[in-house]
Amino acid sequence: MKKIVHITPTLYEGGAERLVSDLLSELSLNYSNKYVIYLMLFYDLDDSMFLSKSLHNDIKIITLGKKRGFDFKLIFKLFKVLYKLKPNIVNTHVGSFNYVFLLSFLLKKCNFFHTLHNDAYIECPNKYIRFVRKWIYKFKLVHPITISKNSSLSYKKVYGLDNDTLIYNGRKKIIKSDIFEKINAEFSKYRINEKTKIYINVASIGYLKNQIKLVKAFKEVLKENNNIVLLLIGGVREGNEKTLEEIKKNVSDNIHYLGVKPNVEDYLLLSNFFILPSVIEGMPISIIEAMSAGCIPLCSPVGGIPNMINHHKNGLLSKGYEIEDIYDLIKKSLSLKETKINEIVKQAMETYHKNYSIEICAKKYIRIYQTYTQGI
Repeated sequence: MKKIVHITPTLYEGGAERLVSDLLSELSLNYSNKYVIYLMLFYDLDDSMFLSKSLHNDIKIITLGKKRGFDFKLIFKLFKVLYKLKPNIVNTHVGSFNYVFLLSFLLKKCNFFHTLHNDAYIECPNKYIRFVRKWIYKFKLVHPITISKNSSLSYKKVYGLDNDTLIYNGRKKIIKSDIFEKINAEFSKYRINEKTKIYINVASIGYLKNQIKLVKAFKEVLKENNNIVLLLIGGVREGNEKTLEEIKKNVSDNIHYLGVKPNVEDYLLLSNFFILPSVIEGMPISIIEAMSAGCIPLCSPVGGIPNMINHHKNGLLSKGYEIEDIYDLIKKSLSLKETKINEIVKQAMETYHKNYSIEICAKKYIRIYQTYTQGI
């Protein structure tokens, strides 16, 4: 049996982490006759890592007990574990690359891949590290995987190379959880009447996700239409506490901050519009979730989002991410006729099945692994 190892620092709720969770579960479920699937985490599992509960039972999890901040000893731990395991494939995600890339020089029989979950410059802003990465990519010590057309273009621009493999992010189809009826009852408290439109923002709380401007824009729309409700779901990462404080100051009967929810799927299934006015994005898993759930995405045109959303076809795009842009976006969504809403929902769900299902994503990952390893 061949061995595939995916490495990511944590399994806290996030787009990259969600992809890893779904992708490994799909690989384990449908390719276990050929591959043994491993997930390596820098930090030990804790109760807040909800995604660990969704992993397929056959996935083998390895934790490395990393210390906070840069942990030089982690490089030696990684080498020791990978040397002993002797995997055929190692695929890194987000910050794990900085600890693993040196091992590509040492573990010659192992094929290394790295998935870029954002614009290449944003993912690696340090010019010296980018210089090192360029040569690692150029000499195929690590094979780059990009997640959108914009992600691919940014890779080519930043590194001056044309050797990335484009694989769109994938997500399992959204279905009701075991507590769906409980959440449905909860929604009856949010709705003012049967015509109330529910807007939902699912994202980590912070400047880049732009929730403060979203809330301010929503309050402006409320002055003209008070039959709308905004739900914000997401945790706050270190350094973004002030953003959360500002959001909480604006909580009202029409604006609710719900914190972290392990069953986001229920909230998407019960909402009318998914709104994400981010300043910077890669290719958000949350948009794929919204499309799968039939919740119309309303987004800013940043990162890979314009590659995903065809304006007025499978969602709506704003002109930008300022308060007035978000205000206009919400107003446009409220002006949609019911027939147009049904049409957009249908197109969104078709887009999901055609491009972003986890089954399609997993097949493409296996294909690229086989290409670079001559059919392992």
